[in-house]
Amino acid sequence: MKRCGIAMLLGSIAALALFATPFEVSWVEGKVEKLQGSSWTALNMGDRLDSSSSVRLSPASFAQFTDGRRNIALSAAGTFVLDDFLKTNGDSVKKRAGILDKLVAVIALPLSSVNSSVGGVRGSDEGGSAGAYALEWSMEEPDVFQLLENAKDLVRSGDYAGAEALYVSVAEKTEGKEKEEADYGKAWTLAAQGKSIAAIKVLRAMDPAGTFSMSRALLLARLDIDSGAGAEAVALLSAALDRNGFSAEDAEMARAMLAEAKGK
Repeated sequence: MKRCGIAMLLGSIAALALFATPFEVSWVEGKVEKLQGSSWTALNMGDRLDSSSSVRLSPASFAQFTDGRRNIALSAAGTFVLDDFLKTNGDSVKKRAGILDKLVAVIALPLSSVNSSVGGVRGSDEGGSAGAYALEWSMEEPDVFQLLENAKDLVRSGDYAGAEALYVSVAEKTEGKEKEEADYGKAWTLAAQGKSIAAIKVLRAMDPAGTFSMSRALLLARLDIDSGAGAEAVALLSAALDRNGFSAEDAEMARAMLAEAKGK
């Protein structure tokens, strides 16, 4: 019996090793550690670890991991096992794509050119469009309205990296509503490229009561839930629902995400 038990234990360990997926650290900020035996060791950019690993984040820390196909983002203090995120990765990707698809209308209409690629990772083929617009910015007095329209054109064409570059330029050189629109557009394009941590940081820095507050709440809540920040999503959605600024459809979506976040 004892031999049988040992054999089963060894078999379980072997199976765990077989199915553990290797990941690489693609973003680390603050204090992020991996459990190594009985102690915690710091994780740095480029480090590799298995999906069965336990990862610990201190307050105000962020981490993102990739296996070349999938990304796992962490944006809240706590201890996490990457495998737990892999189990729900497919569902999370679909829900995130649904939010991005809905919220693209806030920054770029019509939707026909982007519906097929929303949520994917797609950039500029040659950087030509963004480069041309950047040259226009540097050679002439900036027309903020036109640059924002140019960014929307790039979103409609699926060039999210090019649009991001334009939104960054506008955000750095403007204030007020134009900056808020640029920040929101930057966050949306980052999320559409799978750069969740960068998008979260932009959204958390935005005014929670600004012009884009309701759209910000929906997108940030989705990214929070997917990155282990369920408590943050609960607080964010509860406050947004209390303000009664959502349409009926968006309020229903917010309540569904709130229930999901409470279950995390």
